[in-house]
Amino acid sequence: MKIVSVIALLGLSVFSVGAQTPPQQYLYIAEQNSHTIDGFAINGTTGALTAVLNSPFREQGDPVALVSNSTGTFLFVANQMADSVSVFTISSVGSLQEIAGSPFVITDAIQPSALAISSDGKFLFVASQFSNANPNAGELDSFSISANGTLTPVNRVPAPILSLGVSVTATNAYVLGSDALQAYSINQGVLTATNLLSLAGTSPAALLGTSSFLFVAWNDAYGHNDSYGIQQDGTLSLVSSFNNQQLFNTISNLAFSGNFLYTNQGTYSVANGVLTFTGLNWINPSPPAPLTASPTQPFLFEGSEAQSQPPLVYPLLIAKDGSVTNSEPPLVINGVPTSLVVASTASIPPTNPAFVFEPASLNFNPVSVGQTLTGQVQVISTGSSPLTINSISISGSADFSETNTCPASLPPVAICPISVTFAPSAPGNFTASLNLVGNVNGSVPLSGDPSGPPPPDFSLSATPSSMSITAGQTVTSQINVTPLNGFNGQVQFTCADSAPLSTCAVSSAGQINVSTTNTASLLPIAILLIIGIGTTRLKARKKTALVFASLIILGACGGGSTGTKPPPVVPQRTPNGNYSIVITGTSGSLTHQTSVALTVQ
Repeated sequence: MKIVSVIALLGLSVFSVGAQTPPQQYLYIAEQNSHTIDGFAINGTTGALTAVLNSPFREQGDPVALVSNSTGTFLFVANQMADSVSVFTISSVGSLQEIAGSPFVITDAIQPSALAISSDGKFLFVASQFSNANPNAGELDSFSISANGTLTPVNRVPAPILSLGVSVTATNAYVLGSDALQAYSINQGVLTATNLLSLAGTSPAALLGTSSFLFVAWNDAYGHNDSYGIQQDGTLSLVSSFNNQQLFNTISNLAFSGNFLYTNQGTYSVANGVLTFTGLNWINPSPPAPLTASPTQPFLFEGSEAQSQPPLVYPLLIAKDGSVTNSEPPLVINGVPTSLVVASTASIPPTNPAFVFEPASLNFNPVSVGQTLTGQVQVISTGSSPLTINSISISGSADFSETNTCPASLPPVAICPISVTFAPSAPGNFTASLNLVGNVNGSVPLSGDPSGPPPPDFSLSATPSSMSITAGQTVTSQINVTPLNGFNGQVQFTCADSAPLSTCAVSSAGQINVSTTNTASLLPIAILLIIGIGTTRLKARKKTALVFASLIILGACGGGSTGTKPPPVVPQRTPNGNYSIVITGTSGSLTHQTSVALTVQ
C-alpha cells in the first residue's frame, strides 16, 4: 500500500453554540536567525500570550518584516536574504498556512526590508535596500493581492538607497532611505515619484505613518524624532522636531497607539503632529528592538535586542496617560525578533462548547485509481467548556474511511487527530462527509477525482496451480509475473509450505520446487525378501540366497555386533492430505501473493 500525504487546506469551519465574543487578536514575531515565525493568541484582558496551534511556523527565507491586512486573513513576510515575499493565510485560531505559489520573488530587488499594505487590502508595497536595476538606489515594488492572497506585480520604481521603511496612505506612499525621504502618488497600485526630501548628512532609522502625519526616528547620539504633516497633494511639511538630551542611545523602532508615539527609548504624546516627551520607557533590562501596538486594545509588545540571551518578548499594558507597565512576565522565543505585528481575525471565537475542523475540507488530488492516500483532520476544542463527542463517521462514498482515537470528552484547547483514507477503485468524482456528532455537531467535506492510468503494478499466478504427488517425490511449478500499467521492476520471491516434512524453494527465475519425505521403505523390502526365499526348496542355491537375505536383515538390525545397539530407525513420511504452498512476490513497496494446491497421496 502506498501512502501519500495530500491535504488541501481551504480554511477552517467553526462549530459552536452559545454567546459570541469580539474578534481574537494574534501577535506574530519574525525571528531572523531561526527562520521561523512565532504566533501567539493575545488575552484581551491581561495581554498574556499563548502559542497558537503548530507555532512556530517555518519560513523559507530570512524574515525581517511583517504586515497583516485589516481583516486579519493574510500575513505577509519580507525575506531579506531570499529577495522574496511569503504569504500565509491566518486561520480563526491563529495558525498560519503558506499559500500556493509562495514565496513570490521580487524582480531586481535586493534585501527587501519593509512592507506596507493599502487600507483596502488590495495592494502590497515592498521597499528593498538595493536594486539590480540601479546600483545607486533601492527599490519600491507594488503588488495586487488576489482574493486567495496571490501577489501579482503592478510596477517597480527606484527608491532611496538603503530603503528601510515604507508607509502608505490612500493616495501616497513614502519610503525612507539613508539619505532621502521619497514620496510617490498611488493610482490603482501604480507608483509615480513626486517629491523628494533630502536627508543628506543625517542617519534616519525608522519610519511610521498615519493618514495625516509621518514620524521619522534618527540614528544619532540622542533620541531624535521628527514629525511631518502630509498635505493634500502628498507633500510633507515639518511639524515638530524633538531632541532629548537624556537619551544616549539611538531610536530604531516606532509604534503608535491612541495619542502616543512609542519608541525603543521613550514615549511621546502627539497633538496635531507635535511631539512632547512624556517619559523614558526603559522597563526592560536593555532597550528593546522591534515594537508593535494592538490597534484596538491597550497593549504594547516589545522584542529584546539582538544581544539578549535568551531572546524575549515583553507584553506591556498601556495606561490612559500613555505610560506602560509590565502586564505579564516576558516570554522566551526561538530566535532574535526582527519584526512584530498584531492581526485581528474577522471570525468570532465562540464561548461554551465549540470546535473547529482544521482543515475545513480535504481534497485528495492528484490521485490515480489503485492508490491509497491518507490525510489528517484535527478537531480543535475552542469553546469554554468541554466538547462531547458521541460519534465520528463518514457518510457518502465508501472509498473514504476514517480512524481516530478521540475521547468522549475533549477539554478546551485540546486537539484530537482524525486520519482519513481515500482508496479509489475506479475513475470518477467521489464525495463524502466526515461527521462529528456531540453537544456540537459539524462536518468536513471530502472529495477526490481519480484520473489517469493507475500506478504501475504486477500480479502473480502459478502453472500448474495444483499438483498431486506421492510422499518422497519432488514437484515443480512455474511462477508467472504479469506486469500491469507499465510495471518493469524486479520481483523477489519467497515461499511458505504448510505440508509437514516438506520443503519449498523459489529460484530467481520464478521456478518453485516442493520436496516431500518418505524414509519408511527399506524395512518392508527386507521382510518381503525373507518371506519369498522361505517358500523355495533348500537346494544348492538356497544357501546363497539365505546368506544374502541374512545380510539384509543384519544390516537393518545393526549387524551382529555385540556392542551398544543404536536406537531403532523411526520411519518418516509426509502425511497424505491437501496442502497449500504460498508464494510471495515483492518489488519495492508492492507485495502480492499466489498459491499452489498440493495433494500428497
